Amino acid sequence: MQLGSFYPFARDHSSIDTTRQELYLWDSVAASARKVLGLRYQLLPYFYTLMYEAHIKGTPIARPLFFSFPQDIKTYEVNSQFLIGKGVMVSPVLKSGATSVDAYFPAGNWFDLFNYSNTVSVSPGKYIKLAAPADHINVHVHEGNILALQGEAMTTEEARKTAFHLLVVLSSSGNSTGELFLDDGESVEMGGERKSWSLVKFHSEIVGDMATVRSNIINGEFAFSQKWMVSKVTFIGLKKTNGIKWYELQTSKETRSGNRRIRASLNNNGDFDVLVMSGLSLFLGEEFKLNVKL
Repeated sequence: MQLGSFYPFARDHSSIDTTRQELYLWDSVAASARKVLGLRYQLLPYFYTLMYEAHIKGTPIARPLFFSFPQDIKTYEVNSQFLIGKGVMVSPVLKSGATSVDAYFPAGNWFDLFNYSNTVSVSPGKYIKLAAPADHINVHVHEGNILALQGEAMTTEEARKTAFHLLVVLSSSGNSTGELFLDDGESVEMGGERKSWSLVKFHSEIVGDMATVRSNIINGEFAFSQKWMVSKVTFIGLKKTNGIKWYELQTSKETRSGNRRIRASLNNNGDFDVLVMSGLSLFLGEEFKLNVKL
C-alpha cells in the first residue's frame, strides 16, 4: 500500500472468491494506508497535471531518477526508487522486515513531504540511510519545485472541492517552477479547443531578503468560473531568518499589505525555515504575486 499509493494508478482490488484484503482488516495496515493515501489525495492535482503533460508531450508520470538528473551518472543504476514528475522522489522499502532503506539523493536540498523540517542536503549526490519503520515510506521533494496541493477527502470528487495549498520549494541556485492543469475531470480530451480548462504556471525566486511567488494563467476564465481558491502558500528551503518584516499580495483587482485576514507564521525547526502564509482567499483563475520581505 505504501508503494502503490504513489503509482499513477493506485487501487486495492480483489475478486469475490479470494481472501479478503480490505485495508481496514488490520489496524496497522489501516493506519499506514490513511497516512500514505492522505498524501496521495493532496498530490492528486499534481498527478492530474502530469497526466496532461503526458498527453501533450508523451512524458511519463512515474520516471527513473536519471530523467531529471541525466548529468549524474550514478542515477543510471538506481532501480529501487522513482520520481513522480520532475521533483517528487519515492524511496520504498522492498526487502521484507527492513526498517531502513539506502536511498540515493542527487545533489541539492530534499524535503520530506510528511515533515518539511526533515531535510537531506548533499553535494554531490550520495546514498543516505533513511529510517523506514513499518508505518512510514520516504517521499521527498527536490528544491526548485512548486506543488499545488489540495485537501484530503473521502472521494476524489469531494477532494476537488477543497482549497488549494501552494508548496513552494525554494532553490539555492535559481528559480522554482510548477504547473497546475484544471478541467472538469470528465472530458475525454485534456486541453481541447473548447477552452473548458485552465493551465496555471507558478514561478518563485528569492532575491536578497525578498521571497516572491507569482502565477500566470492560460484560459483563466474556466478556473475562475469554478471558484477554485488558494488558501495557503508555504515556502520551504528558506535560509535561517530573523522573522517576517513585510508582505504584499497583488492581484489584478487589489493590493493587500499587512491585511489582518492574512496570517504569517515562521517555523525555525531543522536546517531551514518554513514560512506559512494562510488566510489568502486567492482565486486560481486570477493572476497574483506574493512578496515577502524577510
